[in-house]
Amino acid sequence: NITYAYPVLNQQYYLEDEYSQGYIKLKRGQDYLFDDQQWSSSISFIQDNNLVKGLPFEYDTQSNQIHYKLPDLKQSKEYVLMLVTPFF
Repeated sequence: NITYAYPVLNQQYYLEDEYSQGYIKLKRGQDYLFDDQQWSSSISFIQDNNLVKGLPFEYDTQSNQIHYKLPDLKQSKEYVLMLVTPFF
């Protein structure tokens, strides 16, 4: 359901001063996934199987887009980005 995202999939040579915000644009809005206040979702960056940072995000229902502030990412490292909602 992802139209595009920044940073992009398999992006190389990320320049951290180029843009400080990350985003995920959805093809179809899924407001119900983000409206429930009992869930505490976050954006997580994982590097070498270790959680680097869990970040809050905002979901814009008009544009169907998730926005978040990019963490300090290290050069020459690969990261996995995950949208996480813990299940208790």
